[in-house]
Amino acid sequence: KFLGDKLKIKAKKDPNKPKRAKSGFFYFCEDKRPNLIEECRKKNKKVNIGQITKQLGVMWSKQKNDKSCHKYFDLAKKDKKRYSLALEQYKM
Repeated sequence: KFLGDKLKIKAKKDPNKPKRAKSGFFYFCEDKRPNLIEECRKKNKKVNIGQITKQLGVMWSKQKNDKSCHKYFDLAKKDKKRYSLALEQYKM
């Protein structure tokens, strides 16, 4: 009564559980991020990861419906299949 509510303790994550599948946006970011960082360094600007992420978001929203982004969607589909197979094996 005087001690207050009980603390909620998070369940520990299983380190053997497979990593989730990446989305097309994450593959896009992996592909474009190094180029944006190099551009910032060439301009002698300080590299701000937050600004680079915002630029990636704007670039993604402009290119999302282009055919150039289909390769990222295909990579995401392959990774989703990999994740589902790994998860099945993990649950066995």
